[in-house]
Amino acid sequence: MGPPIRRMTGVYHTDGGLRGELAYAIGKIRGTAHCALCDITHRGLRTKPAWTALVADIPVPFGLVHLNERTPQVAAASDGHTPCVLAHTDDGLVRLLGPEDLDRLAGDVTGFATALRAAAGRAGLHLPTIADPPVCGRHGGRYGRCPGRPFRPTADRAAGRPQHGGPAPGLRSSRCCAARQQDPAVR
Repeated sequence: MGPPIRRMTGVYHTDGGLRGELAYAIGKIRGTAHCALCDITHRGLRTKPAWTALVADIPVPFGLVHLNERTPQVAAASDGHTPCVLAHTDDGLVRLLGPEDLDRLAGDVTGFATALRAAAGRAGLHLPTIADPPVCGRHGGRYGRCPGRPFRPTADRAAGRPQHGGPAPGLRSSRCCAARQQDPAVR
């Protein structure tokens, strides 16, 4: 087993701050700017709920930085290869996913989790198990629900079922799919 991953950093292919974000938004509309990592983490101006759930399940800290926010070490490892995902190990930085890898994912959060595990394995790095992302995130469920299960606020609240991805009573997981596996009443 290779060196353990201590943390990961995703590097966007755009500058941060008001000016950088505005320039990216205008470029995206005009078709002159593209960042595959942005497509994975965001939908419009908001962070994707599936991304938030995935980052919570990754067993090591995962940070995101813009080009103008990189440390010198991250800049050296990512120059000319953004967007990308870097693994911080005891031996230094290792680029796990590059721009081509992220482009192939076409904004898919679940695909990102799979690609991340595979890239860590190919690099010979030890990444503790990443729990599967919630099904509702994979299918873009509007309220953090599994597909085919309508959101019923009054009935769900009265039955103590998870709401908006919240944990069911007695469950440590806030993922509705995990709740369904442990409690057949949660459907």
